[in-house]
Amino acid sequence: MALLAPWQSPAPVPDASPAPPPPTLREPGTPPAPPGLPPAGTVREDEAPDWWPFASEFPHWHVWRGVAGLLYARRPRSSPPKVARAKDVTTLRERIISAEVAR
Repeated sequence: MALLAPWQSPAPVPDASPAPPPPTLREPGTPPAPPGLPPAGTVREDEAPDWWPFASEFPHWHVWRGVAGLLYARRPRSSPPKVARAKDVTTLRERIISAEVAR
């Protein structure tokens, strides 16, 4: 083996151990899913939100249900801000359409 100067470091030795598995993505602070259950954030088809049939019609809108059950929608990065709210999905759809046309 050759002598190395203080500023030189030896070449890295390849590690023969297998690479660790990639990390699973989940929200910080949420525990991993128990064995046999799907990971957090996945939705079964029968549990799909009411809004999903209209989601492809308005891809740039973010829709969520509030604490009291009211539906809210907003279009990120719009100026002025575009926001709509309604008690059901059909009314929300109509209000999104009017918000798109009005501004």
